[in-house]
Amino acid sequence: MKQVYWSQKATSDYWKNIDYLLEYWDLKVAHAFIDKTNHTIDLIQKSPEAFPETDYKNIRRAIIVPQITLFYRLNFNDDSIDLLRFWSNFQNPDSISF
Repeated sequence: MKQVYWSQKATSDYWKNIDYLLEYWDLKVAHAFIDKTNHTIDLIQKSPEAFPETDYKNIRRAIIVPQITLFYRLNFNDDSIDLLRFWSNFQNPDSISF
């Protein structure tokens, strides 16, 4: 299985999403997001090219929940995966930075 590395932005996005869910929803919803994230990362590790490419060079996307998309990059130098962003789909897509 491929090694997964979390960027600082991915880590920050992830915890901000969990904080939001805990503040405005509840623990059950936050746990569901965590479970779906872990499941999606497992799928990416097993079959990284299964998710669609984006218009950004070498970047793919996986929808965690309808509101959040995970952007990641395959690193062919060391056969790893870089998690780049957990992006809220309500944000302007033109403002994303990796």
